[in-house]
Amino acid sequence: MKVGLVEKTVVLFTKDGDQHNNLHDMWCMWYELASGESYYCQGDLGQALNNFLAVEKHYADMTEDQFDFYSYCLRKMTLRAYVFMLKFQDCLHAHEYFHNAAAGAIRCYMKLHDSPTKSTTEENDEIPKLPPAQRKKLRQKQKEAKACAKHKLYMCLIHYQLF
Repeated sequence: MKVGLVEKTVVLFTKDGDQHNNLHDMWCMWYELASGESYYCQGDLGQALNNFLAVEKHYADMTEDQFDFYSYCLRKMTLRAYVFMLKFQDCLHAHEYFHNAAAGAIRCYMKLHDSPTKSTTEENDEIPKLPPAQRKKLRQKQKEAKACAKHKLYMCLIHYQLF
């Protein structure tokens, strides 16, 4: 899918000005997910991750807004609305958009993790030139960093109930 063509079409339904921020402010999650998927397929992981994390930010904003609603419900004594809000909060992270955004972000992180940057490969070329003690220390640090990254990924998968 060509993101530029889609953006031109979606712009027709927004106000004049900065259309991308307009779509973000309107919490247009379907657009951000589709855009993120398209950028992911094109290999632009930074832009894809940006879009996926924007959806997660919308859900964080929903949770934050509910604190204001809590005080409003207690002040106005609208307990029925308060109970409905609590039930909504219980299933907030079970929505399809949230799961798709989390899965997309995890795919981006995994692809970034699997494809080392040029600086890492340059460092690996310099490893044989190091003295044995420093080489051993560097290998140990790399091993610890890799284990830490795997642990963080595992915890992220558990948190979003994708594992």
